[in-house]
Amino acid sequence: MIKLVEKLKNQKTLAGLLVILIGFLFSLLLHISGALQSLEMKTLDVRMQLSNKNTIANDDIIVILVDEASLKSMKKLVGRWPWPRSIFGELITFFSEAEARAVLFDVLFTEPQVPRNEDGELGEDDFNLVDSTIQAGNTIHAAQFLMDTEDELNKTLLNLPMPEMYQEKFAFNNIQLKKGAKLKQSNVYYLPFPELYESADQVGIVEFGPDVDGIYRRSHLIRKYGKRYYPVLALSMIGNLFPPDSITVDKQQLTYGKREIPLQKDGTYLINMKKEFVTYSIGGVLASINKMELGEYDEMLFTPEEFQDKIIIIGASAAGIEDLKHTTTGADVPGVLLHASIISNLIDQDYIYEGSELIVFAIVLMACIIITIGILSFKSLLLQGIFPIVLAVVYVGSSYYLMDYYRILIPVIFPLVAFASVFTGSYIYVSATEGKERRKTRKMLSQYVSPHVLSEVMDKSNSVLTPEVGTTEELSILFSDIRSFTSFSEMVEVSQVVEQLNYYLSEMVEAVFEYKGTLDKFIGDAVMAFWGAPIISKLHAREATLASLEMIHKLKEVNRHFDEKGYPHFNIGIGIHTGKVILGNIGSDKKLDYTVIGDSVNLASRMEGLTKNYGCQILISESTYSQIEQEIPCRVIDAVRVKGKEKPIRIFQPLAGPNAPDEQKDKGIILAEKSDMAFQCYQNQDWKKAVSLYQEIQGILIDDTPSEIVISRCHEFLKDPPPKNWDGCYTMKTK
Repeated sequence: MIKLVEKLKNQKTLAGLLVILIGFLFSLLLHISGALQSLEMKTLDVRMQLSNKNTIANDDIIVILVDEASLKSMKKLVGRWPWPRSIFGELITFFSEAEARAVLFDVLFTEPQVPRNEDGELGEDDFNLVDSTIQAGNTIHAAQFLMDTEDELNKTLLNLPMPEMYQEKFAFNNIQLKKGAKLKQSNVYYLPFPELYESADQVGIVEFGPDVDGIYRRSHLIRKYGKRYYPVLALSMIGNLFPPDSITVDKQQLTYGKREIPLQKDGTYLINMKKEFVTYSIGGVLASINKMELGEYDEMLFTPEEFQDKIIIIGASAAGIEDLKHTTTGADVPGVLLHASIISNLIDQDYIYEGSELIVFAIVLMACIIITIGILSFKSLLLQGIFPIVLAVVYVGSSYYLMDYYRILIPVIFPLVAFASVFTGSYIYVSATEGKERRKTRKMLSQYVSPHVLSEVMDKSNSVLTPEVGTTEELSILFSDIRSFTSFSEMVEVSQVVEQLNYYLSEMVEAVFEYKGTLDKFIGDAVMAFWGAPIISKLHAREATLASLEMIHKLKEVNRHFDEKGYPHFNIGIGIHTGKVILGNIGSDKKLDYTVIGDSVNLASRMEGLTKNYGCQILISESTYSQIEQEIPCRVIDAVRVKGKEKPIRIFQPLAGPNAPDEQKDKGIILAEKSDMAFQCYQNQDWKKAVSLYQEIQGILIDDTPSEIVISRCHEFLKDPPPKNWDGCYTMKTK
């Protein structure tokens, strides 16, 4: 047997290792292949949306929005969008005079607004924009770099040489690429018209690319065109404020001067998207400029002082301009806020860092091991289900905490897939190997206990059910028997005997099950049951006694049913004893009974036999009574020495359960008290007083056999007293 157990343990260990290996490697493969990337990014969105920390952009950044209100108000003055370029020139001049640190445009000016004249000169509005840019000296304009395919519509634009002047002025000359560096290649560009980029302090690329799910989360901070490298809008601004002495692009880091900017594996920068920005409507700013020009300073919405030393970014939020994006913080977010977030990240060095993959892999592998061990060890289906859920909740909660407080990003979907994989694999193994045995055990126990108790048993360790193991337990054992059943069975047809007996036994078993008892067996018309196993209960004596009272109650209903069919009544006796027994599956490999054996079982059977002598339907032993006397009123019947036993015991009759009517309980308490006094007088050999008290009991109970028996003994002892060594006990001559 020991060798068999060890073999089974070894098989379980090997199966557990295989489940862990397959589940973990399967999940890891999905993670590395990128199959989980889209879902992983969705979890990032949720964490960012729930985040309560670091959500406010740097307050030195002011976003000027071309919003719906501005489009409506300006339509009356200058017509529909796009507005005359001179308006943007006025803005540049205003912010320059306000001593703003920089003015950035998330607006493309790739062509002159009106055709050049015959001499190739710009129109007035374009000229004003260029002149304002030159005078300000701190303006950064926008360019767009794309990677396009070769189709007929744009074939002429593919791989055009970059203008020499643009390269010399804006391309990085001090960049160093290390092994593994990944930069986005472009083959189409849209630059500001030449006079504008020649006059600009910097030009930054404003193109963003969405992830596969259409959400904008990242950007390549440096773009490659031809053999040169160019900055995005935010990086060009940072380069102006903090000129880098060197630029190094590594596999997962961009070192820009003293700034170490983390990159994703694909070379992109994951934007730490902000939720709150200092924003102004461009219409309000233009109205303030107009008031200032008219000298109406008191009526200005915004004063120049508000923009002093600020970084101004001009972009659109109006739906008609079609620059609304779906970002990690929500839908319909103005694209200019992506640039503003990156600038804020770079100024504050407030980045999202990827957690160490090796540490994450180690944690996930350890969790997979714990889940597998738990499922293979736990017998409870509830624990098997809750255990991995708890680990998953702890992991997900930790991922949120790391993101919210430390801006550390760790994968969520990969671990959850790993947990689910090992859970599924472990559960399949358990179902395939142990499920059969559990079903066999369930089928066997269903014959003995109620469905409720059965569920409890199957959720606990079932080691006591193995045939090799027997345990010594204190239980309460019940025997019940139908009076004169042999005579009855000889008087009626066999079919009627079977019908009545089946109906009666069904009701009795229901009473046993109702109070969590275990049906041991039927012995002809007799019922044997016990309490306290397989579910351990300290209240087994109480439950057994209440079950016996319920059996008597159900017997009345059974006899009413027999009355309706013209069948004779049944009368029963029930005996209960509480004591030590040997409990276990007893029998052979082919036939087992979950049963109890021992001297206490024999004594319980004797208790049932005594009910015939005393005319009581229920008798319980002194050991049972000692555990219920505070809750269930019982009267003492006698002190007897049963056949085959030398040690005398007191026997009691339960009178009313806790749920009985108050009148019945009050009556039971009175009877119990009078019986105690009467029996004490009897044992003290005060025969006359004992007779008097028992007669009072007979006044309460009509035809009370126990009282008649003791009264009869008292009369005999008055004539012929017992010997001096009389111990107050009656010795039974029969079983």
